[in-house]
Amino acid sequence: MSMNNTKYTATLLSIIGVLLVGYLAIPLVSKSITAYEAERSIAPCKGFASNDEQIDCIFRSIDAAIEEGNLAYAFEIFANAYRNFSSFAGTGCHRHAHRVGDTVYYRYYVLGHDNLDALDFPQETTACGYGLFHGFLEHLIQDRPDPEFAMGVCEALDEKLSDTMKDIRVVCYHGTGHGYTLAHAETLSRDVWGNMNAFTEFPLSQCNEMTRATESEKEDCRQGVFNVVADWMEEKNYGFAYNTSDPFESCRAVPSNVQYSCYYEMAQKIGNIARNDPVALYAIAGTAETQEFADLAFVVGIAGVIQQVIANEDGYLPVLERCGTLSDGVFHRCVESIVWGLYEHGSPQIEYKEVLSLCREPVIQEHGETDFCYEKAADRLSRFYTAEHIKSICAEFPEAYATRCEKEIK
Repeated sequence: MSMNNTKYTATLLSIIGVLLVGYLAIPLVSKSITAYEAERSIAPCKGFASNDEQIDCIFRSIDAAIEEGNLAYAFEIFANAYRNFSSFAGTGCHRHAHRVGDTVYYRYYVLGHDNLDALDFPQETTACGYGLFHGFLEHLIQDRPDPEFAMGVCEALDEKLSDTMKDIRVVCYHGTGHGYTLAHAETLSRDVWGNMNAFTEFPLSQCNEMTRATESEKEDCRQGVFNVVADWMEEKNYGFAYNTSDPFESCRAVPSNVQYSCYYEMAQKIGNIARNDPVALYAIAGTAETQEFADLAFVVGIAGVIQQVIANEDGYLPVLERCGTLSDGVFHRCVESIVWGLYEHGSPQIEYKEVLSLCREPVIQEHGETDFCYEKAADRLSRFYTAEHIKSICAEFPEAYATRCEKEIK
């Protein structure tokens, strides 16, 4: 083994030990934490008038649990906040889970702990589209932006967690794309700010250098690259701004072999332009260069809309009703996207309940989409839940669809 490989192995084992074993020198206290205790810890946050103050208050409790080395309790608080604070659920479930991942990483990295007590990532950390892992991994890879190291991280996570977190490997490669982009941005001068290719060309090449990744995993990495830039556009960082009159303008400037990745991420932002209306969103998606990209933009855009409306009193229902005014073929795609959005942005570990409610809606039956809805409801179960949990979930499916659900029990 070469000296470089030895160095990578030692570093990798150290970091993976942090990720999979723990990150605090404080002993982990083994005790039963109830939902009541979590609710009580954030009850005072209701006293704040503004959303931002409520969210900051909630995160003080979450951060305190992390400080104590109790990630399970941190996510009990997180889930309770989601259920009881519209200010929290309605301002980006994935973004908030991402912030927890940021905190987990920096509690380790900044404080420099090297004697770590056992701390497993609970199943709840799959919440909100695995947002915690995106936050943790983007900083891990940002600080070590090397394809060999990144592949080792994703392989180790896959081996450790994939039995209960089916998509952890996919999530890892997506987070890797984030990290490559953040690291590269630190090297660029102001004279290239706002230049899409200047910011993405090198990180995209790093995605392609991951020789042990599948093509699908490399694609997730590429999407991770554009995801960061899309966020910069929304936040007006690094000279980027989202062109609301031509939302796919930037994707026409990148090489054709990465345009799909670009359209995928830019489409997540068009719900705001469409004011969360599927009819308007369909028209915007239709401005894409090809029908393939238009179809992609629509299904991704609808899932993004669900994130924006999920905490509203009437939730996804207005979206579903407006989808019902579109053609049958478009409505079919809309159903799949709403299912996707409800899983990705729903209440942690009970995301499926809203999906099952969706499948019972009369408009679903009227369009002949009931079978398809339950099929898609079953397809995503293993992304978020353990086999034991899926078994109990299948009991809540209508009898006619229980067998389809049980196929997801691995």
